[in-house]
Amino acid sequence: MKDLKLFLLTGLIIITYSTPLIGQDKMDFYLGGGISFNNELFNIDDDDIDEDFFNFDNSIGINTCFGKSMNENLSLEFGIDYLFGFESDYSSNRYGSNTLIKAEMDLDVQTFIGLAKYSLAANGFKPYLIAGFGFMRSSMDVTVIGKVNDIVVASTNKSDSFSSLCSKIGGGVEYPLQNNISFKFEGAYVKGFGDNDGLDYLTILIGGNYYFSL
Repeated sequence: MKDLKLFLLTGLIIITYSTPLIGQDKMDFYLGGGISFNNELFNIDDDDIDEDFFNFDNSIGINTCFGKSMNENLSLEFGIDYLFGFESDYSSNRYGSNTLIKAEMDLDVQTFIGLAKYSLAANGFKPYLIAGFGFMRSSMDVTVIGKVNDIVVASTNKSDSFSSLCSKIGGGVEYPLQNNISFKFEGAYVKGFGDNDGLDYLTILIGGNYYFSL
C-alpha cells in the first residue's frame, strides 16, 4: 500500500509542476515506459493444499512500449512488462504441533502484449482506453522445508516456467509536459490463459511517452 501511495504522489507532483504544451500532431510514433504496482488476484484451486499456501505479496514492475498513432484518437501499441517477484512465505503445523512445513515461492511474470489505444480527446489532457492480447511467461521458484521437533527431515527446491496467451484491458490518462513528452497514469486488468490460467492481476502504471516522427 505504501508503494501505491508513493506512485500516486509522484504523479500528482509531476502534474502540479508541469506546463502543458500542445503540438504532437505530426509526431506519429512514440516510445514509452514506466514503473508499475501490481496487485495479485490469483485464483488457484487445489483442494489438497491449504488456501494460505497461495497468499502472494504484491509486486513492483517495469514497462516499456512502442506505439504508432493511426489518427487523432486511435493508436496501436506493443508493450513489454516485467514483474519482479510475487512472493509467498507459507508455514503450517497442520500435521501436528511438533511438525512444521515451510514453503517459499517467488513468481516472476513477463508479458508481451499488442494493444489498441483509443483516446477520448485529440489534444491536451487525454483520457484513453486500452485493450489487447499477447503472450505471458511466468517463472516460479519453490523451496519447501519439512521439520519435526525443529529438525529438518525434508528439503526440496524446484523451478518451473509456463507460457500462454494473455489479455489486458484498462484505461488511463495522458498529459503533455512538453511538445513531444507526456506523462501517463494507467490502470489495467491482466488475465492469463492456458498454463497461466488463474494468474490474474491489476496493474497501475506511472510513466511517460516520448513522441517522434520518422
